[in-house]
Amino acid sequence: MTTTSNPVGDPSPQARHHEPTTQAPAHWRRTFVWLTLAGAAGFWLANLAISSTSIAADYRSAAFAAATDRPRRYLLIGTMLNAVRSTALGVAVGYGAERQLRGKGQGSSGAHSAPHNTERPDTS
Repeated sequence: MTTTSNPVGDPSPQARHHEPTTQAPAHWRRTFVWLTLAGAAGFWLANLAISSTSIAADYRSAAFAAATDRPRRYLLIGTMLNAVRSTALGVAVGYGAERQLRGKGQGSSGAHSAPHNTERPDTS
């Protein structure tokens, strides 16, 4: 069996098969907008839920006071509230990205397309 070498910069057919394909800018723009809106909704919903707690009311009252007697307590409360908000944002963006990626491999960008068949045909 003889092998032929490819010129520099010309990948073999096997290498070309594994190269990522470029998507149209409109697809990336739509994905970016979708993920931005999903993250904003997650952050907003978490903020709305947090705002109804008594801890948040105590934190807001301390934030408007010029001097507080327990600064570490309010630092810890603020950090906890931001951790909840950031987690909600991350979950929403992660869910949206997973949904976008699942739809991409099926030839349709819609979320309601049929599941992709991953079974191999029986060759026996």
